[in-house]
Amino acid sequence: MSNVIIILIAAAVFLTLIIWFTVDTEHVKKWTGISFLVAIAGGLVIYGNIDASQFSELPPIAVLRTVVHVSRMFGNAGDSAHDSFVKVVGQNIFTSCFYWIVHFFAYYSVISALILVIGKDILKSFRTWLLRFRDIEIIYGIDDNTLRLGEALCKEGRVALVFVGGGSVPDSYLNRTGALVYSDPDAMQPSDKFIKRLALKDGKRRIRVSVLSGDYEKNYSYAHKMMNCLKRANIQPENTELVMFARASSIGNELLALGTDYGYGKVKAFEQTELTARLLTWKYPIADVMSFDDKGRATKDIDVLMVGFGGIGQEILRKLVPVAQFEGSSLHVHIFDSCYEKVNGFFSSRYPGLLENYDIKFEAADARSIRFADYVKEKANRLSLITVEVGNESLGQEITYGIMDILSDNGATLPIYQCYDDKIIRNKKGEDCVTTSVFDKEIMYGRSLDALAKEINHYYCKEGDPEEQWKSCDYFSRMSCCASADYLSGLIRRLGLAKTPADSIGGELLENLARCEHLRWMGFHYAIGYQPMTDDERSERAELYKKDPSINLTKDVVKRRHACLIPWDKIDALSEFETNLTGKKHDYKQVDRDNVKAVCGIINKTEVTE
Repeated sequence: MSNVIIILIAAAVFLTLIIWFTVDTEHVKKWTGISFLVAIAGGLVIYGNIDASQFSELPPIAVLRTVVHVSRMFGNAGDSAHDSFVKVVGQNIFTSCFYWIVHFFAYYSVISALILVIGKDILKSFRTWLLRFRDIEIIYGIDDNTLRLGEALCKEGRVALVFVGGGSVPDSYLNRTGALVYSDPDAMQPSDKFIKRLALKDGKRRIRVSVLSGDYEKNYSYAHKMMNCLKRANIQPENTELVMFARASSIGNELLALGTDYGYGKVKAFEQTELTARLLTWKYPIADVMSFDDKGRATKDIDVLMVGFGGIGQEILRKLVPVAQFEGSSLHVHIFDSCYEKVNGFFSSRYPGLLENYDIKFEAADARSIRFADYVKEKANRLSLITVEVGNESLGQEITYGIMDILSDNGATLPIYQCYDDKIIRNKKGEDCVTTSVFDKEIMYGRSLDALAKEINHYYCKEGDPEEQWKSCDYFSRMSCCASADYLSGLIRRLGLAKTPADSIGGELLENLARCEHLRWMGFHYAIGYQPMTDDERSERAELYKKDPSINLTKDVVKRRHACLIPWDKIDALSEFETNLTGKKHDYKQVDRDNVKAVCGIINKTEVTE
């Protein structure tokens, strides 16, 4: 073998070791220990044979020399003892390989131990260099929740994890994940220097920025500055994604790439309390506690008991109303909060449609009061869902256990969900307590749910590429499609239609599913602050449309009015009105029918593929 080939192979081995030490730090520590034990065992064989041969008449000296030589083996190349060893055991390819492999393990254990202990700067530099070969996950905000989220993302695929913030990250965590942590000004207030440090440049690599600190104002500032940095670095929007805690979901529209306006290719902005509500409705779909006939019509009403109406309670109500709409069923919500009149002012002002169009009752009573206990006794066998969102975990547990006892005494075994800003705790008599973190990668990033939402948007857009259509889709429309995907996927699976060909769904079943979708759609719009459009307002928009056909006839985004917020039986009249005015065929009922069949078809395709 030529000298060049030997040198190249040796260089490849060195490079492999360096990458191994740097990238797979989760296993380096374990293999360091294994290598150490292998080296000791092999060293005892090698030097035990040598010293036993040389000092056969002085066993104590042979033992002491063997111990010393094995210890010294971790600090020398082993050249001096090779000839002595092969002279004792015989010289051949196997004995020589054994000798050098043992010394290799000795050196490996020493070097890896040194890197783990004193080589942090070297590791960080090399990991920074490796950023140019991987997709990047940037997480702004360091706490226990974001650390768990980052570790879950690392397990998902080969990504480079970068934390930005003032929090501390344990060395053991860095060793497991290979994460980089920055807290310098260029990282905290992202600059072009930070982008250069991360080796970000125009290309195919994906960059996701998760801005998850508890300070919403700082989150927005960070996301906006990072967006400008990415723009100056010529990073294409389709390679970027933003997930952000913000004071309002609508703020996401400001940072989304639309048309020629630069922005992130994907944006998800939500308050942290919204994550709790989303987790509850996603992990525990209300459809699962419902019963339906063979025509898709609900056979019972939904009675919900909520304890507490702070930020989390308000978000749960907003998420719950749309997903609890089924043909043949009525929703009844009873909320106990001794201070509700002091905390529901903003909610009532922003979402009057929810309180005016649904049976939502408030009661100023403590959940430990006689009035509350009597209510639970009275409704024990009719309740569909119970949530406790009082903010304080010890109080939440006290209330939950009290409710469980009352339910049990009345022959009911309904689960109770304690909802906090970072987790949901499910309690049910006779079952283990289940705690689910709100910082779940599917909840926060939701790729499978988004895929379904894209197909729904594609249906509305008709011909074209789904990805391109999604890029040009405004933030509100994305939210609407995601809400439809969440609801219909749960309902279709609950009805056992996930593997049913979409074309075979028709007749009364399809009609009831379309009615359900319309009810869901109305609940979603009421939950984001829309109100029905009056006849006068519709007439005014009709006159505006005659002058400017680009005006949306049925939807007023500024005043948050929508003409389709009407009962199912009145939709045909609206469709006819719009058809006559525009000269284009409109059939809103058919849109709902087609939407149901489209979602069923997508789910069916997914089930078959999986």
